[in-house]
Amino acid sequence: MSRTIIPYLAWIAHQISEICQKLPLPVNYLTKIPGGWEGWLQVQMYSSFDQGNNQNGLYSNIQREENLYYSNSLRADLTLWHNQFPPTVIEIKVETRSQIDPSKLKQALIKDAGKLLTVNIKEPYNIMQVLVGCKNVIKVAKTLKGPTDEQMKTAIKQLLPNGTQTIPLLISNRIPRLNNYFEKCLHPVSFFDDTGNFSLLIYAKKIGDGDVDCIVNNNDRQNDEDDTIEMIDGDDEKRSLSWRSSRADSCSIGYHK
Repeated sequence: MSRTIIPYLAWIAHQISEICQKLPLPVNYLTKIPGGWEGWLQVQMYSSFDQGNNQNGLYSNIQREENLYYSNSLRADLTLWHNQFPPTVIEIKVETRSQIDPSKLKQALIKDAGKLLTVNIKEPYNIMQVLVGCKNVIKVAKTLKGPTDEQMKTAIKQLLPNGTQTIPLLISNRIPRLNNYFEKCLHPVSFFDDTGNFSLLIYAKKIGDGDVDCIVNNNDRQNDEDDTIEMIDGDDEKRSLSWRSSRADSCSIGYHK
């Protein structure tokens, strides 16, 4: 008997890619709007999830701008709470006309990765970073490495409450979990080229111990050690979406249109 097995994080990423494909305005126009469009995209994602985009039990509750971090001044862009799976904290970044140098996008991603390690909720939990844009996203996809432990420590120190002298042990212990985090996302890199008007990167990882969470046959859990997941979706020239996982605690999607 064949079964459909989808890693939970990959399923969330797939739904986000579907939302981004159906945005009411073209991304190459949005990137040129003065002042940026990240808040608008957050609302688009929230409303799409909230209005029934919850196939196969994607979440039990969705929140926006929720205070989940050690610093009370920080908020999470989106959080998906689930009755069976760990919560997924999502941070979103977009390409804007002020980010002429892709290095600015890279620094923003590294800072958000550090931010996601300061989540002040019980482990395990999932982290997810979404980057939407055009050519600069493609350049980031081709060159982003790491992050290194030092990059994470620097980012985290800037995000902790004022007066905090040292990184709390719980957060410090999470830092090595992100070794090669960005590099694992770039699979396959060939999905990105220099002519695109819309590109999406999604980085995701489970923080904490436990088996990989999978959706099987309408939300049944499946954690057999022999299970291997390999899925590729993208059968026309304008749409390329892929994820591959083999009992891993992280997944990635690269999308180019």
